[in-house]
Amino acid sequence: LNSCKETYDEYNAIISVKLLSDTTIPVPASYVRIEKYDIRVDGTTDENGEFKHTFNQEMILDVIAVVDAVVSPTGTELTGETTLRLKANKTVRQSVFVN
Repeated sequence: LNSCKETYDEYNAIISVKLLSDTTIPVPASYVRIEKYDIRVDGTTDENGEFKHTFNQEMILDVIAVVDAVVSPTGTELTGETTLRLKANKTVRQSVFVN
């Protein structure tokens, strides 16, 4: 049997921001930007140091995380970068280590 419903792939991303000096420590309230060309998503990590977003196509994106000095465990601004590759109907987890 065929269905009239169209199915759409989902491309889920979970970005975890952690300290480079101790990779077991998540950093809540971190600014996260996911971007490439004309695609840009901004957000803030939750109390577990995670930012979640769903995209509508497969792509490779740049991820930048910034921890403001006010919320930083070290009292200084911390930054980190990584790359994220999305896969259809999968949740991709990527850590960004800030220093």
